[in-house]
Amino acid sequence: MKNLLNKKTFALISLAILAAPCVLLAAKDTLAIAPVAPTPALAASVHNEGKGNSLDQVIQSLDKVLVDRMFSTRKFDVVTRGDLKPVLTEQAFANSGNVDAADKNAAQQFKLAGAKFIITTEITGFKDYQEYFRIENEPRPGFKRVLSLSATAQILDSTTGKLKEPASCSVVTNLFANSPERAKEIGSLSDDLFIAIVRQLAEKIANRVVDVLSPAKIVDVTDIDATTKQVTINWGDGMFIAVGEPWNVFETKVKKDPDDPDSNIIIEMPVGVIEITSVLPKTSTARIIKDGSRIAEGNIVRRMPQIAER
Repeated sequence: MKNLLNKKTFALISLAILAAPCVLLAAKDTLAIAPVAPTPALAASVHNEGKGNSLDQVIQSLDKVLVDRMFSTRKFDVVTRGDLKPVLTEQAFANSGNVDAADKNAAQQFKLAGAKFIITTEITGFKDYQEYFRIENEPRPGFKRVLSLSATAQILDSTTGKLKEPASCSVVTNLFANSPERAKEIGSLSDDLFIAIVRQLAEKIANRVVDVLSPAKIVDVTDIDATTKQVTINWGDGMFIAVGEPWNVFETKVKKDPDDPDSNIIIEMPVGVIEITSVLPKTSTARIIKDGSRIAEGNIVRRMPQIAER
């Protein structure tokens, strides 16, 4: 099959990343993102199918988009371990004697930021194929082009090396054609389809990471009138929240783990449901639509399962 994942794909992805808003971050936990890699078995299988170049492009794109998505959450200082070569090269040049040592913009060696958490992502599945089907009253068969991508992300504590949480994510998308004209259109849309599936997977991984390390919390509860309360949560548009989404609210309490006295177990108890009414850069507002008498500042808020998996 003609490789449709071409230079236009990377140009569009680069433009999308450059268009993302820049935000000055306050001191936060630092998150390092390791380079994306396929499982050895998948890499061998895909290369045997002659799709190795397509998989390589998926990995390169996911590397960049995942960094962008994690930065857009505004929850962490983000560093990437896949782009250290130009940084190290500049540091070495700055200390070579060819750069003014008094220049405050000169890079300093041995000053790379450390990271409290490390995100590793492994591609576990990749498919790019066509399926044909019969169309009623049409002499020619139609077909659909299917792209499937799945990955497992792991959150590691860089101090202890312990695995905090694994997250499996997958995306499947396709385009249909029932005529030669439509088939040509699908060819032109393939780059957009590819960009969409990489972005969807990156968003799922980013959502899962933030939900584990920095779950949404209620930061304010305000009485609008005698029967209506408005709540504000500390997640904004960088977390891909949509107006009208229902979210579950949980009250928490901490208990000692009987099997590990040095660890705590956080118990989450449902206390109500809210519906998002507006989304701002760093916060969102919502109205209480179910229960609500125990909803208070500090409660954890989580997406409905069907929303989280879409």
